[in-house]
Order: sequence, then C-alpha cells, then structure tokens
Amino acid sequence: LRVLNTLGCYGQDSVQVIPDYPVYIPTAFTPNQDGVNDVWTLAGIERYPQAEVVIYNRWGSVIFSSIGYQQAFGYTKEEQALSAGAYAYVIRLWPDRPPLAGRFVLIR
Repeated sequence: LRVLNTLGCYGQDSVQVIPDYPVYIPTAFTPNQDGVNDVWTLAGIERYPQAEVVIYNRWGSVIFSSIGYQQAFGYTKEEQALSAGAYAYVIRLWPDRPPLAGRFVLIR
C-alpha cells in the first residue's frame, strides 16, 4: 500500500492477508458402522494442511492426535471401540492463533 498526500509526501507499508476458511466441527457422531456419521469428519480442515487435532477422554488422557487431519477420527478399531460419552478436542489451525476447543458426544 502506498499513500501520497497533497503535499507530495508518501508513506507505504505492506499487509499479508490470510483468509480464514470455516471448519465445520460436528457435536456428535455414531460409530455403529451403518454408513451414516460413523466418523468425526471435520469439513473444511483440508484447507489447513498443518492443522493439529487432539482429542481427550473424560480423564484428560490423549486418545487421538494428528498433524494434518488426513484420516477422520473413528476409523481405527480402537477408536470404534470407545465408550459412549463426551470427549474434548483442541484444534489448532494456525500456530500463532488461539485454538478451537470444545466437546463432542460419541453416541452408541
């Protein structure tokens, strides 16, 4: 950006614009292998290839962690065998911005 006033003086600077694209975070999923909502799919996260996703159980233990959400949570046998209930997540889309945090419910 370059600005020129009426006296001929100018100033300039640059700004990097990084668009934020929305990520849809489901509040529940049902890993019962019926083909509907069987995995916790984060729609739009593919725009953030270095996104960090961490999921915790009710005791605060990490049960899932990934950088670059290549495979949705709920695919592995261990993930499919988890108990019904609430799980916490932290999703960091950018290293220098606050993370997205919340809970989802695994329904059996």
